[in-house]
Amino acid sequence: MREIGPARTKELVLTCRPFDAREAERIGFLNRVVPGEELESLVESTARALVAKSSYVVRTTKEHVEAVMDEIASTARSTTDADVLVYALHDPESRTISREYLAGRKQT
Repeated sequence: MREIGPARTKELVLTCRPFDAREAERIGFLNRVVPGEELESLVESTARALVAKSSYVVRTTKEHVEAVMDEIASTARSTTDADVLVYALHDPESRTISREYLAGRKQT
């Protein structure tokens, strides 16, 4: 939800509609999409660039960005998250709809 916002999250979760890598990139769910044959090279060059940086700078930058994001949009989880999941797993209507959804995904 932090990456793509509450409206887009609700749309994707509630509709369960599939989306491809390009859409995931467009909506901010992914940083970038590259052809498969370029992936290893990109990963290696990114890793080399990060290793060349001070580990202190990398670590504190990550921590700082996360701290700022926590202030903007708290990542504290609701104490009821697990309860909601457990209920959905035992709710007959939710289970039926989930099975139907998964059966339809196998056909595509």
